[in-house]
Amino acid sequence: MPVPVLRRLFRVLLRLLLGLGAAVLVLVGWRIVVLATASTPRHAEVVQQVFRADPLPVFTPQHLQLVRALRVWWLPVESGAPGVDPGQPLRGEIPAVQRAQQLLATDDTTLATQRLAEVARWVRPFVTQAHLAPGRYAVPADMAAWLPGVQHGQFQLRAEHLALLRAAMWREVEGEAL
Repeated sequence: MPVPVLRRLFRVLLRLLLGLGAAVLVLVGWRIVVLATASTPRHAEVVQQVFRADPLPVFTPQHLQLVRALRVWWLPVESGAPGVDPGQPLRGEIPAVQRAQQLLATDDTTLATQRLAEVARWVRPFVTQAHLAPGRYAVPADMAAWLPGVQHGQFQLRAEHLALLRAAMWREVEGEAL
């Protein structure tokens, strides 16, 4: 191959890897934030137990409720990549555990912490296994500013987007990092 073609190919691959790497960092960052914002040592223990548990807990309607409230954003690194906001993983202006309590209609902060940590573990399997078809999807107004390509409150999800999501590199927090 001619050298200019190889250079372009290398740049495209490098951008793809940097974008996927950024997505991995955001996911790991979110998991660390979930642990760091646990309000008591007991909640930190709950988060640690969730991340050490094997296999994943059964996916319930409570998990789905929290997944639907995730604050999805676009990482503006190189070509970019989708991710979950590590500083505020759930939409709304209150802390994530309090927002989870609202969504789950519970006063139990331990349960809310546990479900939120479980959702953090479920993001990768959910993205790779969910049956989402290409098409137009409504985007909540508070997320529209974070996502490129949103027009009139809708996003055109293409097969290419789904292929990239399913091919993304994911990492779990484990061991001493937890």
